[in-house]
Amino acid sequence: MQKQAAAVKVNMNKNYDSVNFSSALAGEDAMQKNMVSRISQEVRTATTTGDIQALKRAVTAEEYVPDPMKIADKILFMVGD
Repeated sequence: MQKQAAAVKVNMNKNYDSVNFSSALAGEDAMQKNMVSRISQEVRTATTTGDIQALKRAVTAEEYVPDPMKIADKILFMVGD
């Protein structure tokens, strides 16, 4: 126990680098966090179990036709910010 106390005293007298952590994000990190937040919010509010089941049925029956304008709109919406 005395050896540990002595080691601690010796280490306390040395200089060490320090690191400060912040929750503030910069540049691309902030943009990525914002985009993920928006997309996840959209997914939570836009889809319901009924919508998903109807989509599965349409895909299985090969009746689903994606709307290229809606796809382009979503892509441009995400890039616009």
